Amino acid sequence: MTAASAAGIGEEVETVEDVYEPYLLQIGFLDRTPQGRVATERAREHLQGLGYEIPPPRRGDRVDVGLWDGMTSEGRVDTTESTTA
Repeated sequence: MTAASAAGIGEEVETVEDVYEPYLLQIGFLDRTPQGRVATERAREHLQGLGYEIPPPRRGDRVDVGLWDGMTSEGRVDTTESTTA
């Protein structure tokens, strides 16, 4: 995906890995999984809000925890979700 993304935006692969990818991970638009990098539901919703048609994900529901799951954009753990039943 990195090489395709780099070619699509006219950047070197190293630039995508060193600049774009960490930012997209930080803001919750990208996750690293054992299967590779995947766009998050947050990224999909953002693109839909901009008017893009977004196809359904090609992967099933994730069973692992994403790198930034539960983090706010300020880097704090989101404590607003209740874990009690």
